[in-house]
Amino acid sequence: MSNEQDYAVLRDPEMKEIFESFLVETREILEQLDLDLVELEKEPDDAELLNKIFRAFHTVKGTSGFLGLTRLMELTHNAEDLLNKLRKGELKLNSYIMDGILQAYDSMKALVDVIESELNEDFDITGVVSFLTQILENKGIEHPAAAPAEAAPVAKAQEEAAPVEATETSEDEEVDPENAEFETVSVGPAAVTVPAQSIVESNKTAEAAAGDGGKASRQALKDARHDAPKGENTIRVDVQRLDDLLNLVSELVLGRNRLAQVYTEASMTYEGTPLVRDLSDASRQIDLMTTELQLAVMKTRMIKIGKVFNKFPRVVRDLAKETGKEVELLIHGEDTELDKTLIEEINDPLVHLVRNSIDHGVESPEKRVAAGKPRIGKVMLYAEHEGNNIIIMIEDDGAGIDSVKICEKAISKGLITRDRAKELSQPDIYNLLFLPGFSTAEKVTNISGRGVGLDVVKTNVSKLRGVINIESEPGRGTKFIIKLPLTLAIIQGLLVSIGKETVVIPLNSVIEVIRLHKKQIYSIKGKEVIKLRNEVLPLFDVGKILYRYGNHKEENLWQYIVIVGVAEKKFGVKVDFLIGQKEVVIKSLGSYLGTIKGIAGSTIMGDGKVVMILDLAEILHQIS
Repeated sequence: MSNEQDYAVLRDPEMKEIFESFLVETREILEQLDLDLVELEKEPDDAELLNKIFRAFHTVKGTSGFLGLTRLMELTHNAEDLLNKLRKGELKLNSYIMDGILQAYDSMKALVDVIESELNEDFDITGVVSFLTQILENKGIEHPAAAPAEAAPVAKAQEEAAPVEATETSEDEEVDPENAEFETVSVGPAAVTVPAQSIVESNKTAEAAAGDGGKASRQALKDARHDAPKGENTIRVDVQRLDDLLNLVSELVLGRNRLAQVYTEASMTYEGTPLVRDLSDASRQIDLMTTELQLAVMKTRMIKIGKVFNKFPRVVRDLAKETGKEVELLIHGEDTELDKTLIEEINDPLVHLVRNSIDHGVESPEKRVAAGKPRIGKVMLYAEHEGNNIIIMIEDDGAGIDSVKICEKAISKGLITRDRAKELSQPDIYNLLFLPGFSTAEKVTNISGRGVGLDVVKTNVSKLRGVINIESEPGRGTKFIIKLPLTLAIIQGLLVSIGKETVVIPLNSVIEVIRLHKKQIYSIKGKEVIKLRNEVLPLFDVGKILYRYGNHKEENLWQYIVIVGVAEKKFGVKVDFLIGQKEVVIKSLGSYLGTIKGIAGSTIMGDGKVVMILDLAEILHQIS
């Protein structure tokens, strides 16, 4: 049969909800499996964990049977056979068997991606199925001629897979005797509990389900839902609906600000009248309720950072094996929540930092023992809330950063002069690591190159209006500290006056505000700088950069300077007056104005005036 016939059930409008729910539930299972498999390698005798992993593979096999996904069924079935041997004690877990299970898991993830994007199973599983079969035939004993690396892993499989027949298996061989009565099957809007026997039977009717357009599976699901538990306390909501709700709340915040402005103006004109008192009460109540509503809506978009952190045990396991190092991953603060958008964007920077901590930071076991350290190195992922920000820290107990080596490399690449290197402070030296292409690796590999990774980190953190700092102690280890706003939609802003314009500086980037006499502003090579606590900071005039105010603009005798941080850099912004702090809603400039360099967006003030929100990262990029 053609692919169109084979997978018509996936395109059936009546099956859309079921199919989408299958994808969501399967990905949740895969996320948990990622953690459990790494834990199993550490605790191979944990029978409860092994049963949990077995049931996860078994559940995916059962639900794929409803949709006629025969390749996914075959793959999970073969992995299930191997896990069943381990459960019964017929095989003993070793690295050879573990590699096979992890390859099956990786193939499951890749196959689910193909199913979601292509609505078919056009993915070759013959290599990994062959490997699993080989492990079973060898009874878990690795043969030199058939080592895991040569066992046709997923990435190297070239042979086109033929259509796979559903495999019949007996119930007592697959279902955990202690959990044989019921099995959780993720087939609808919520997990549905059905007798385990129905899962086994569904495997036998998978082809029929695909052939009749899914009628059999729909009937099975209706029967299953009839017995579904009542009182579900969670529902799934499309993210777009949450975005729409957040936009409405944002408009409400603008309305609240407008009401506050009207009250201020009315109180000046009609002070002491009943009208003003009533308006004051109404304004306070609206302010309180709007704030509470805003927080409630924000919480609906908040996701635990554990969703990102939980991917790293497998990453650390694979990298440690690849580099020949022994590494223990410690995770703290995985319950810390932040906005869904940030969760999606912070993954890549963290991957780069963890990879570099293992490759550059943690030493080999021999070097650690020689230095009087424990043989096993440690990498820690840590998250916590700090006001309206989240702090994420990646720390290792490795060799630390060699400042001399960094300076020598920067000089050899022509990035700085030797005289300039002598003037750099320790933080400035560390900041050289963020330069594009900068790397201290003597041999470039697919995981080495601290500079390459940190350049990506810097770019992504800056896009999220975050700040990154480095702390390191030679021989003791290195910390990367990332500070991000909890959300990107509604922010706390510092309103300032620059010439004739009022602008907003995002408060999460503001470190402090100082007031200097103009004689305390110096010039180095034609550029203004200030000296702040033995640190020289560049000084920027946003009025000249964005609004083209010329040198004829009258300078104040005393100058307000807003010290801001963007990624790893700090600088001062000259402003004329400080207006105050305000919660503002970021609005795009629209298609008419498009993108304006140096402007992150706009907001509407209480008096209806539109003011611009500065994009500090872009301003820094323009003048650097």
